[in-house]
Amino acid sequence: MLMAMVSDLRVIMVKLADRLHNMKTLDHHPDPAKRERIALETLNIYAPIADRLGIFEFKEALETECFRILYPDDYTRITTELASLKEEQDFFIHKAREVIREVISDSVPIIDISYRIKAPFSIHRKLSRKEYSYTHTGDLYDLFAIRIITDDIRHC
Repeated sequence: MLMAMVSDLRVIMVKLADRLHNMKTLDHHPDPAKRERIALETLNIYAPIADRLGIFEFKEALETECFRILYPDDYTRITTELASLKEEQDFFIHKAREVIREVISDSVPIIDISYRIKAPFSIHRKLSRKEYSYTHTGDLYDLFAIRIITDDIRHC
């Protein structure tokens, strides 16, 4: 609906950036109920817009800020657990890059090997689902992910 009202996507980009800035400074608002209302609005409207536009960094940043406001205890616990897994993450990434370069032959050119860490709000959602029996961030099997970019789809 918002995209139908706006003929220039730059307007949406500016609005998303403004909302992210507002979320980062929301702690200074004196009314906790208003902070929660703004965070819920951001989580339900702005983050999905960023997701639909494929701007995943904005989506993740907006969700993380909302998570920090709406669930401060869970946010602190998960971010602390992520920080404690930093050494394991670094080892995983280093070893994975080595193995990938050894296994993939020279005939498959690797343009880039990158990785991502599951976002705190995504971890919270996964830990909260009833079908999973995970209690700690380290229990998740998909906490880290690697992306390999090649020059051609047939090399995938």
